[in-house]
Amino acid sequence: MYVAQQHAMDKTAAIEFASGVGMGQLVSVGSAGLNATFLPFNIETRGERLFAQFHLNRVNPQWKDSGEAMLIVQGPSAHISGLDFPAERPGQKLPTVPTLNYITVHLKGSLSIHDDEAWKQAHLAKLVEHFESEWRIGKHTSYELVRAAFVAMVGLELEITEVIGKAKLGQNLSSEAIVYTANHLRTRDTSACPVADLMEAIAIPWAKSRETRVAEARMLPLAFAHREDSRRYTVDYDWLWTNPPHNDGSPAVLRLTLTDGPTTSARAAAEAWLATLTEFGEGQRGSGGWAVDVVKMADKATCPGAHGDVVLDLISGGEDVADGIDAAATEAYEQIIAGSDLGVTWEQLPR
Repeated sequence: MYVAQQHAMDKTAAIEFASGVGMGQLVSVGSAGLNATFLPFNIETRGERLFAQFHLNRVNPQWKDSGEAMLIVQGPSAHISGLDFPAERPGQKLPTVPTLNYITVHLKGSLSIHDDEAWKQAHLAKLVEHFESEWRIGKHTSYELVRAAFVAMVGLELEITEVIGKAKLGQNLSSEAIVYTANHLRTRDTSACPVADLMEAIAIPWAKSRETRVAEARMLPLAFAHREDSRRYTVDYDWLWTNPPHNDGSPAVLRLTLTDGPTTSARAAAEAWLATLTEFGEGQRGSGGWAVDVVKMADKATCPGAHGDVVLDLISGGEDVADGIDAAATEAYEQIIAGSDLGVTWEQLPR
């Protein structure tokens, strides 16, 4: 699942969310292809290992599937009408269009079978504890009847090796626009209130944090802000724009290499510029006016051959990227990077 940086949930939050929902689609591969069943589940921790536990009716052939599987847990979702957003601003680079806000978690791992009575009994007790406030085995039905049903069910366990959580809640908007949209959504569609609540709880803090980073970036020391040759460091936009990805998918890449200056940290400047770029476009850094679809950042320890302290690769987005250069992003580059005492070089990478 593709997850933009602003939509990513950390592992702990994703697991807590999935555990709270307690039901999802188990997707696996069998001899006849893909299989999926919507199931209740519980999550168990054993040391540092995580497991999702389910049960299937024995007549369901999915219990025989082995190997890699994925549990998809869906949270609240809502259609966001174009009318829920603030009105478009004069000079806006991209259209304001309807979208979908949602939370989802994917849990990947490998399946194993549990067909013993003790495992099934413990598993069912955990499910009842999670979903039932009053009903209990032994009080509202007998243990004997439940045990008689065990023959018809098979226990499954997914050992979780990868957790991917995505909360797409309008984080690309300004904090003010998120407040407006959440309030409008709540008024227009009461069934969407859970999504509006999540927008306020998750998207607004993210947007405010980004706005703070951008404001702080504009306060970085600018030792050579007025030097006459600063423009020679400007991005070669035209080269990126006229070199879309090849038919084989290999992109056009411009590499920006930064070296620490006497008063400016290359990493701090790079992160500040990237924080500014997230103001322009949803999902991918640098989209929304730049001739750039993706910006990848690494340091000399993780980028072989790097001759500076921080490396940023700007990758062409081709025809899907909006035409023109966003003046605010260009200004931010000039102020934060070109106007600093950093060592700056640009190079066109061979494909």
